[in-house]
Amino acid sequence: MMPINPSVAVAVVAGAVLAPGSTAITSQSAERATVPLIVLMSRPFVDLTFHRPDRSVRTARFLVDSGGGGFILTETLARDLHLSWGKPAREEGAEFANVTSPLAVSLGDLPLDLNPGRIIVQMGSGGILPPAAGAQAEGMLPGHVLAKYRAVFDYPGGTFTLARPGAFTPIGEAFPMPVNGKSGFGRTEVMLDGEGVVEAVLVAERQLIPELLVALGRRHAGLVPDVREVGELHTGSLPQ
Repeated sequence: MMPINPSVAVAVVAGAVLAPGSTAITSQSAERATVPLIVLMSRPFVDLTFHRPDRSVRTARFLVDSGGGGFILTETLARDLHLSWGKPAREEGAEFANVTSPLAVSLGDLPLDLNPGRIIVQMGSGGILPPAAGAQAEGMLPGHVLAKYRAVFDYPGGTFTLARPGAFTPIGEAFPMPVNGKSGFGRTEVMLDGEGVVEAVLVAERQLIPELLVALGRRHAGLVPDVREVGELHTGSLPQ
């Protein structure tokens, strides 16, 4: 279990809420890529590069969702890439279809290893996120893809790194994080003030951070978290 100091937890939240400035790519190779991490409305986004058969490229902004299952593209993006897909099916109020044509996509210079059976088109003219989200994306980079790599979210530095296993040695102390083999969902356990455990799925929809704030709020009267439906995080200050 990972001990968290209350002030550190708030610093993490601040780093996630405040969008970092534009950051140049710091390193790229066939084994790893580091690209700007764009944080909008507390959600992490990256730009992916799609390679068409005619060698032209198309850049698209994707939500990095470590709790997501399918590699999802909007219908607009799929049409722009000249993709083909099967018969749509309705799920949770939206229509989705499996892509049936090859798809080549990379993060920087790192080609992404995608499961062809889990590449999905979200039908319709809108983006991936609901209008109330306050930010939009043309697709979703999900947990089952991230699970094939080392993924580093550097919120203070404004960068996101994906690397093949063994491409670099992580800095710091490692803690266990069970990952579901099918979904790619990771889980973490966090100890607060030496007692009590908060366990949450690590997802882009900020499930972990609000749970940390609520737990901190129970222990520190000066910290008053407010997690609203649209996902904005509003924090009070810790007692001195």
